Amino acid sequence: MPRIGRHDVVMDIGSSTGYFALKTALTFPDSLVISFESDPASCAVQREILKREGIYNVVLCRHRLTLEDMQKWAKCVEAFDVILALSVMHHFDAYEVNELYSIMRCMAPHVIWEVADPNEELACGTLAARWAAFDKVTIGSKRVGVNTATFPSHLGSYERYMKDVGLFWGTERSDLDAYLGVAHDNRNKFDLSYVDRYWRLNGQHMIKGVNLWNLLPFDIQWPHRQWWLDQAGAAYSLWHKSDIRLWNLLVTSTGLKAIDYQEEVPKDDQRHELASDIVRLQGTIIGRIRE
Repeated sequence: MPRIGRHDVVMDIGSSTGYFALKTALTFPDSLVISFESDPASCAVQREILKREGIYNVVLCRHRLTLEDMQKWAKCVEAFDVILALSVMHHFDAYEVNELYSIMRCMAPHVIWEVADPNEELACGTLAARWAAFDKVTIGSKRVGVNTATFPSHLGSYERYMKDVGLFWGTERSDLDAYLGVAHDNRNKFDLSYVDRYWRLNGQHMIKGVNLWNLLPFDIQWPHRQWWLDQAGAAYSLWHKSDIRLWNLLVTSTGLKAIDYQEEVPKDDQRHELASDIVRLQGTIIGRIRE
């Protein structure tokens, strides 16, 4: 996986039993993988593997990402270093594939996808596979770097294609919201840019991670609930003035980090409220994340 490196945030779409998610997490323990798998059986296997290996830099969600989901991701400030879409593009409708490409390319500087041979009779979505195999990938009028490798299909004597699309120049996304599907007025819009191998939010260095609030709609299966409760409690400090809310917790490779806090606590601040705020926060987590 030459495109994946240290500290990277990776989205793995259709991760099956987690081969690439697990390999990334073990090879780069300071990376973060957001793993999406819709099949309950495959998801259960992946969860058990992550549990037995004690891996906590993978967040597993039991959800099939749709075009609508990806459109929402593209309109908020979340950003990834690599997106993996291995043997999933032919599961989408053919008319969706082109837009999906465009969305993934604006969300990550590297997109790696595997596509089925258009002639594979046992592969679903043959028309989508035909579109996905189309090699003329552009952004506007500018050609994107595409590296293609082939390997045998597991469904017969066909060749599958692995494409690596890299954005080798700066890219920008503007007028973004903080949260998926939640629109804000112009005072709360954000600009996101990828320059010199780093994402910047409104021109400032961006902490690598994903907002917990933006992951909750996707049925988090791993880490287990107690991990989230412990992390939420540890994320806040008596020495900081914090707005203790789910949307102020960032999921990183080393756990949850609180955002939106003041370094110095006002003298008249009532610190006894902190414990009750954390208890309420943990109660919300109990209702949203499985055991």
